[in-house]
Amino acid sequence: VVERALITSRAGSGSSGINTAELSRGTGGQGLAGRATTQIESPIESFGPAGGDVSRAGVSDLPSRSREEIELVFDRNKGAIFALYNRALRQNPALVGKVVLELTIEPDGRVSDCAVVSSELGDPELERRLVQRVLLFQFEAKDVERITTTKPIDFFPA
Repeated sequence: VVERALITSRAGSGSSGINTAELSRGTGGQGLAGRATTQIESPIESFGPAGGDVSRAGVSDLPSRSREEIELVFDRNKGAIFALYNRALRQNPALVGKVVLELTIEPDGRVSDCAVVSSELGDPELERRLVQRVLLFQFEAKDVERITTTKPIDFFPA
């Protein structure tokens, strides 16, 4: 009972707040005054800025399409891709897995080739429809070289 009296004896008194008068206002800079700096040279700087279009070594010196650009087009077409999946899901409710597509994108923006590299779905008809749909994708026409890339897509019921 004595412990309870100690705990509850100040219950109604409220907080006295934070005493900011005891805090120091003259902070910063003092610990760094005696430090020296060193200049270094790096060969990385000569490679140019990070990000943006990726240049690929090959026959041409043209830049390549960025991964971000490819992802953006797939995001724009996500509704059509998952409409195909949802249609197949009605026939087979256990349809789950990853499909890896290999596609070739031409400089004019069209997808000239698309194939299933691997699939966990086990549904050849859905895979065929996915390939046909990706062949309809249109990328921005750019002065870039032809690129062949892979794109994994995970399918699972919502």
